[in-house]
Amino acid sequence: MKKLANLLSWAMMAVMAVALTSCEDDYWYYDEPPIPWHGDYYRDAYVPEEDNSDYLISMASVLRGQWEGTIKTEYVDDYGQTQRGTYGADFQFDQYKANTINGRGREIDYAGEEEIYNMRFSWYIDEKTEDIYMKFDDGREMLVTSFHLDDNSFYGTMESVDGLEVDEFTLTRYTFSNKGLVFDVE
Repeated sequence: MKKLANLLSWAMMAVMAVALTSCEDDYWYYDEPPIPWHGDYYRDAYVPEEDNSDYLISMASVLRGQWEGTIKTEYVDDYGQTQRGTYGADFQFDQYKANTINGRGREIDYAGEEEIYNMRFSWYIDEKTEDIYMKFDDGREMLVTSFHLDDNSFYGTMESVDGLEVDEFTLTRYTFSNKGLVFDVE
């Protein structure tokens, strides 16, 4: 009888251990922008592993180059007031390597002839959404979610990860052309 009681005790402990164990997966894909530990996408030469890697690498190589045009911005300032402006803009995108979907870049904004913003950034293309993430060296993080990209034009909308800024941009390429490819992301 003592053995049976001991066996039942062990069986109850095993059942409780299974009952108290979570069945949730540790692997998940999120709809939110990446959190800081995803910095490898920004720093390392990242080659995609997805089936559409050729498409993404082509997109990155078309993005590579220098673009100029205008940027219309709307943002909430430090006092909670909404500010709006239209500026001249110059963007540069460089790939880490020819087969990667990330790299470094620079944004320069102008009010007339006066340079009002000049900041380097790291960027990458999200493999699942095809959105372009930009993390500026001053800490600002932008997400380009809806855009058109081809040999000569790059236009669309980007918004800050914190939700305090939305920009509409219209840019024309002036260096490093990749002929014949068009990308529309909604």
